[in-house]
Amino acid sequence: MRRRKIFWQLYLPFLMLAFISLLVSIYYVANFWRRIYLDQLADDLGRLVQLAAAELGADFPTQSEVLMERIKAWGKAAGVRFTVIGPDGRVLADSAEDPARMENHADRPEFRQALSLGVGQARRQSPTLKENLLYYAVAFGSQGEPAGVVRVALPIADIDLILKEIYLRIGVVGLGMALLVALAGLVAVRRFNQPLRRIIAGAQNFALGNLQEKLPRTGIEELDRLTVALNNMAQQLQER
Repeated sequence: MRRRKIFWQLYLPFLMLAFISLLVSIYYVANFWRRIYLDQLADDLGRLVQLAAAELGADFPTQSEVLMERIKAWGKAAGVRFTVIGPDGRVLADSAEDPARMENHADRPEFRQALSLGVGQARRQSPTLKENLLYYAVAFGSQGEPAGVVRVALPIADIDLILKEIYLRIGVVGLGMALLVALAGLVAVRRFNQPLRRIIAGAQNFALGNLQEKLPRTGIEELDRLTVALNNMAQQLQER
């Protein structure tokens, strides 16, 4: 049977346990910050589209050119895509595309939710832009009658990019912690291993008949007990 040094028997299990604990901690921390970011993003989009719906409900431009200019200005200022959809699903204005070239949005899930519940959300691929988007829509109107739905959309790729940056920062911090834990474990095991080597060397001297030189204390209770026992044994042998 192959014998392993006590250094590896102590250090490797400690290292494995520390790394597993760190990986689990990093996983939970990353998911925690992901939930916080997505919740905050949803809140920000919700407030943005609520403001847009309130403004359109109070002052809805009758001319499509005026509506388009307003929507494009909002999209440029906020960095998101704005779309105004009529009650029948016809696109009235869009900050990224020509409404005349866009198909009817009556079947869009966020549009249907907004008309029925006042607010709608969806995460899907845009047939117009051919990319995955996060949608948030709010109905607007006057005297309880919906005049349309205003919707904001944010590319999922932009969200994933920010989340990757968050994961990267958490990973760097986790790696630094792992290195510190590994170094601390190495120091702790070496602190235990070095006096043990001195005790082994002293016991070998006793076996060779060198009984005068006593073993020094190590400062570790368990090893000091062994040191006292070996010193007592050497003294008894010398007296005999």
